[in-house]
Amino acid sequence: MTRPPAPLPSIFTGEYVRALEGVIGRILPVVGSAELMRAALEWGTHPLSAGLNLVFGLVFLLGFLGMLVFRRSRLLVIRLTFFGATGMALAFDALGFQLLPPGLNVEDTAYLVTARHIYLPLVMMVCSWLVFPSPWSQRLALGICVLSLGLKAAAGFQAVFSGLATPAGVTNLLVLHTLVVGSFYLLLQVLTVVYMRQARLEQERSVLERHAHVDDLTGLLNRRAFDHALNIAAAQVSRQPGPLSLITFDLDAFKRVNDTHGHPVGDRVLRDLAVLARREGRAGDVLARWGGEEFVWLLPGADRVAAARAAERLRAAVEAHDFRVGRVTLSLGVAVWRPGDDPQTLFRRADELLYAAKHGGRNRAEVDPGPPP
Repeated sequence: MTRPPAPLPSIFTGEYVRALEGVIGRILPVVGSAELMRAALEWGTHPLSAGLNLVFGLVFLLGFLGMLVFRRSRLLVIRLTFFGATGMALAFDALGFQLLPPGLNVEDTAYLVTARHIYLPLVMMVCSWLVFPSPWSQRLALGICVLSLGLKAAAGFQAVFSGLATPAGVTNLLVLHTLVVGSFYLLLQVLTVVYMRQARLEQERSVLERHAHVDDLTGLLNRRAFDHALNIAAAQVSRQPGPLSLITFDLDAFKRVNDTHGHPVGDRVLRDLAVLARREGRAGDVLARWGGEEFVWLLPGADRVAAARAAERLRAAVEAHDFRVGRVTLSLGVAVWRPGDDPQTLFRRADELLYAAKHGGRNRAEVDPGPPP
């Protein structure tokens, strides 16, 4: 049966939200102050326009104040500010003909197309894509588009009956408004489709990379990825000599677990072992499943003593852990990098030490004695 595609990754990651909050936090006070200044300059000549600008400015400044006060809910404050600003942008559409300069010819309604407030619905449509995840961003943008056109039409019809505009002028205005705002909405839709397609490709690429480097059962690196990490570590220690250790380990008598409890239980035991190994690993260590019940652990910067202690901690952790299948133990081989080593010789020595631990009684770590004198 075909699995449904995984949900697309949301753009609203923690990093994106922090960046959005930072940008909006800088924009709000600037735009709010600018709107208050415009209101002051137009108060004597266009009081209605000045009043709308005043409210616009207050919405932005209150949003900025809300971001300062409610620091843990800044994204919510941004979204509420968006709705307030959208309401004011639509108010310019509803009152557009009443904002015409005195003495304007009633046929010259093209003024509204080029006037300052025609861009407001477009700005709010863009903002919907910035501050809301899909599909709400598309729905809000479409809602703004439809409301803007509807309010402009209602204002136009009222203007015709009031003698502020002619039917031809209003029709011209509505056609242009539909083309401008509608085309902008379609452009945003195209950009959304492009983003979703790119997100899907990135998601598929990430899945392929994960399968290429990660063991599906345990979540550790797989053999191929570990070989690459071992080669890099070996090249570094060859250029700049320093300690490097490799531990190989596997579960004792694991076949008994599978035969007695079944492979699903055996898989759970392997996953539990991976969790314990991660817990004992240090930052910079490389853990991988080599195959079956055998694992490898690369410890850059760890000498013989440190690696032996790490192996013993893991052995003891496994012995003390309740795998719910009876007593489970671990055997380990600890090899230390020697001058003249390469990745193959280091791994071969660790593997030989692992088998020595098996033959020596199991549930123990066999540690590299170091280079012969």
